[in-house]
Amino acid sequence: MAASLKIIDGDQAKNMNNADREKALEAALAQIDRAFGKGSAMKLGSREAIAIDAISTGSLGLVEIPVTYEMLIHDNLPLAVRWQSHIREVMQRLLANGYIVTDFVRSTFENRERAFYLFSQADKAFERVDFSNN
Repeated sequence: MAASLKIIDGDQAKNMNNADREKALEAALAQIDRAFGKGSAMKLGSREAIAIDAISTGSLGLVEIPVTYEMLIHDNLPLAVRWQSHIREVMQRLLANGYIVTDFVRSTFENRERAFYLFSQADKAFERVDFSNN
């Protein structure tokens, strides 16, 4: 595992054709997979997924949604569709495992506006907590 990747500067990259770039990217991803495990790095937008036969045993779950979904649709429709599909898959899995939507949280976090659906397990006691003063 002592092999290292060849560093290519900007001028060299400009002179490469698409097939060579793709080959270099595949080699880099393969090396990362060998070093850190399959799925450690993936191409943005790839539909690859690692199946994990587990669901959280905690009683709460957060599902983030885009705050400005309408703007996302306008600016980048393919990304908006991927977001919608992913959110649907996550929510279906949670609902199938006994979770229910108990709240919607919208707040500034890490210097940006974020929004989440809060899920809790239907068979667990849930104490309402007021987070508005935090």
